[in-house]
Amino acid sequence: MSEASTAPTEHTLPPLQNKGPPDDLDRLEPVLEDDPKNFDLLAAPPEEATGVYPLEKRSEQLMSKEHLRLLFQDPKLLLQFTGFLNSHRPRSVRTLVYYLDSLKALRAIEYANAISESLEPLRDLDFTKSSPLQTMNKSLQDRADQAFDVLVRDDLPAFVAYTWIQIVSESIQRRITGTLAPHLREASEGLAEVFCLSDPSRKDNPIVFASEEFQRTTQYGMGYSVGRNCRFLQGPGTNPNSVRRLSEACKAGKEHSEVFLNYRRDGSPFMNLLMIAPLLDSKGVIRYFIGAQVDVSGLVKDCTGLEAYQRLLDRAQDPELALEEDRENYKDEFQNLSEMFNTKELESVRKHGGRMHRDQIDDEDDRASITSHRPRLLIQDPTSEVLESRTSVLSPEQALSTKDDIRLNGRLQGVYQHVSLWPLILK
Repeated sequence: MSEASTAPTEHTLPPLQNKGPPDDLDRLEPVLEDDPKNFDLLAAPPEEATGVYPLEKRSEQLMSKEHLRLLFQDPKLLLQFTGFLNSHRPRSVRTLVYYLDSLKALRAIEYANAISESLEPLRDLDFTKSSPLQTMNKSLQDRADQAFDVLVRDDLPAFVAYTWIQIVSESIQRRITGTLAPHLREASEGLAEVFCLSDPSRKDNPIVFASEEFQRTTQYGMGYSVGRNCRFLQGPGTNPNSVRRLSEACKAGKEHSEVFLNYRRDGSPFMNLLMIAPLLDSKGVIRYFIGAQVDVSGLVKDCTGLEAYQRLLDRAQDPELALEEDRENYKDEFQNLSEMFNTKELESVRKHGGRMHRDQIDDEDDRASITSHRPRLLIQDPTSEVLESRTSVLSPEQALSTKDDIRLNGRLQGVYQHVSLWPLILK
């Protein structure tokens, strides 16, 4: 394979599997039942002492509100997210639309408040001296927040799992076809071989078989795993919502994929991409569930396929970068509102926007009809009142230039350029 064909692979297919402990540590033997320490998770070594990756914190950031907010700020990433919901989670589209419409309403209120704040008091009008009260809608804000929380809780994890399943599937396919880059072959060894079988007909759906790679990855031997529900892999950083979704999928007899934090026997965390599916007998009865696991800790570390997540980590590591990005991306209240306009709203703005402020219709395709009508401003003295009203917001140099233009050609500038002053001047 040429260098040109292997170069993209190095970026799109990072190492996925982490090899287990050396065999001479003898960690794959069955756990003794009479040793109470065997049932306690050991604290992971401190990062500064061993260089262990801070996976628990990264796992929390991966499924955080900040991650989804940054995703929503990028139109390209938001399009990917909405496309995923349309094709794989259509019921969630309603929640997304509800949130976006609520957010649009809130931004409209913010824009109204900004206009209200800009009102200046008028001389001799006492009712203008006090500033109007700000408009608030706490009920609307709460509903928008709750809709966003649902997207973070259920749809963001599904999007992450879907993204990484595509990467894992491509790695497996390339390994089978022999097109996987040489430096990734050892890293993906054992990929798709980490699995276990559970029996839902027995109490608590216990494991009845675990592959050798499952034992190597989790550091739990067959003597400990068999007969137990796989929840022994959970720990303090495991997302309870992920556990709930897995439980609901098992009860409903459905396939499901989830990304969440698990723990090995020595207490060290790893990010687990778990894919479960029911296995049916000839009568259509569920006999077993198969759970295939992939250690995707490397994907978390490299933020593979998740640009918004990479941006979140960059901002967390460099607060100055976050401030600089916020300054560069600052938008006023009207920009925040207008960027949410849909096609029909944009068309309405194009047709009718600014109509109250149009002193003269400027239509180059119909100049004759414009010049045949009297101007909307009654011009009596072009060198005094009209000029003063038009140059009140100009600098002295601009005002002088405007006066010279009028004296030379007898026409105003801008939208009034087709209105001749000579008939009034001669009159």
